[in-house]
Amino acid sequence: MTRDEEQLFCDYAAEQISEADFRRLHTLLERDPQLRIAFLEYMNTCAFLEDAASYSEELLHHSTESEPDSNSRDPSLAKLLKFPTWAIAAAAAVVLAVGTWTLGPSAQPDSITTRVIASHNVSAAPGSQVFTVGEELQLHAIALESGLVRLEIPRGVMFDIFGPAKGYFENETRFHLESGRVNVDVGPRGKGFTIVTANAEIVDLGTRFGVDVDQNADAKVAVFSGEVEVHSGGGPSDLRLLTEGEGVHVDSGGKSSRLMSIIMPDEADTGQPQLNQSSRFEIRDNLTSQDNLRYYGIINGGMRAGAKVYTTHPSVRWRGSSQEPFPDEIVGADLIQTFNNDRNNERLSIDISVHTDSTLFVIFDDRYAPPAWLQDNFIDTGKTVLSGPWKPVAIVHDILPDSQGNFYVTYRIWKTQLDAHQTIALGESIDPEFRDNLRAMYGIALKPSPPAETESIAILQP
Repeated sequence: MTRDEEQLFCDYAAEQISEADFRRLHTLLERDPQLRIAFLEYMNTCAFLEDAASYSEELLHHSTESEPDSNSRDPSLAKLLKFPTWAIAAAAAVVLAVGTWTLGPSAQPDSITTRVIASHNVSAAPGSQVFTVGEELQLHAIALESGLVRLEIPRGVMFDIFGPAKGYFENETRFHLESGRVNVDVGPRGKGFTIVTANAEIVDLGTRFGVDVDQNADAKVAVFSGEVEVHSGGGPSDLRLLTEGEGVHVDSGGKSSRLMSIIMPDEADTGQPQLNQSSRFEIRDNLTSQDNLRYYGIINGGMRAGAKVYTTHPSVRWRGSSQEPFPDEIVGADLIQTFNNDRNNERLSIDISVHTDSTLFVIFDDRYAPPAWLQDNFIDTGKTVLSGPWKPVAIVHDILPDSQGNFYVTYRIWKTQLDAHQTIALGESIDPEFRDNLRAMYGIALKPSPPAETESIAILQP
C-alpha cells in the first residue's frame, strides 16, 4: 500500500474525505482486489474497540453530502489498533466472495463548469448532455457516439473529445478516459491537468498532448508540444517523461513501449492529430524505447511547398527554388516527417510496408554522395527541393545565406516503385567514412499509384 493510498484510507475513516478523493479511492478499490482487502483490514484495525458493533452501520450509511472542517479530524483514528483476527478474516472473505464490489455509499458526482467552444457532427449517446456552442454547462460525464466537442474547462484548459468516446471528470483537474480520444491544450494556468486511464495516468507539465484508449484498454499518448509524465505499472521504472514529438503505447498490463507513428493534421485544415498509424502503409525502425521515443508524423496527402519537414524544427519547411518550382510529381504524396537527429545514426534502418502499389520518394541532401542503399534501390529523378529556413547551425556550415540572411539546404528527389504488400528498408543518412559531412536527415514521401488503365475492346455485332 502506498502512502497516498494510506492517506485516502485515513481520510475516509476520519470522515474527512472529499468527494473527489472518495471517487479516486472508489476507482482504486474497484481495480485492485488486494487493495480492497487492505482497506477493510485498515478500517477494522484503526477503529475503536467500543465502536466495533456500530462500524458496519457507519460504513453503509455515511453521507458525503457535506465535508466536516478539516481541523476537526481526530488523529487517534489513524492509529493502528489490534482487532479480533476473526473480524479481519471475515471481512476479507466477504470481499473475495463478491464478484463486483462497491465502496460504502454512492457519492454525488462532481460537476465542473465548462463552456462549449466548438461542436462538429456530434452524435451523443441517448440521455447524455447536449452540446450547444457558446453554452456554459455543469458537466460530469461525457458519452459521444461520433463527432468532436471542444470545451473550455477551469484554468483555461482547452479539451477536445472525439467520438466514439466515453469518460468523466473526477474533478476540474482530472478526467477519466474510459474509451476514445482526447486532445488537451493546458495553457499557462493548467499545469498538472491529468488524464486517467485504466492503466496509466498522464500528467501535464505545460503542453499540448493527446490520449487514445482502444477497446482493449490500451492507451496511446503523444506530445505535440511541451512535456508530460506518463505513470503506468506502479513502479519508478514505469515513469516516462515525454517531450515534444515523443509518444508511448501503454498496454492493458501497464507496460509502456514506443508509439511508432501518428497521423498529423494538414495545416491547411482544422484537423487534429490521430494516434493511430496510416492505413496506406506501415513504418517501423530499429530503434528501441531506450534509444528513442519519437514518433513519425504522417500527413496524408500533405507533401507540398510549405509542409513541415521534421517532427521538430517547426520553421524548417519543404520549398521550391527560384530556379525550379516544387515538382508536381511529389505534390499530394503522403508526407512522413522524420527526426533530424537521426542523421548521425550509423545503424539506422527504417522499414516501410505498403498496402497498395505505390511510389516511394526519398528526398536526400544533395551536397554529398548518396549512400549505396539509395543508389541500389532508387532512381534519381533529377528534381530538387529545398528545406529551410535554417538557423546558422553546423548543418549549414558550408551554405551561404540568401539576400534575407536565410539558409536553405538543397535535396535531390529519388524514387522507387513498390508493389502492394512489399516492404523496403531505408538506411543511414550519415557517411561512416566521412563523419565530418554534416548531412541533413532525409525526407520520405509515399504516393499510391493510380489504378492501371485497361484497354476496352469493341465487339462488333454481325
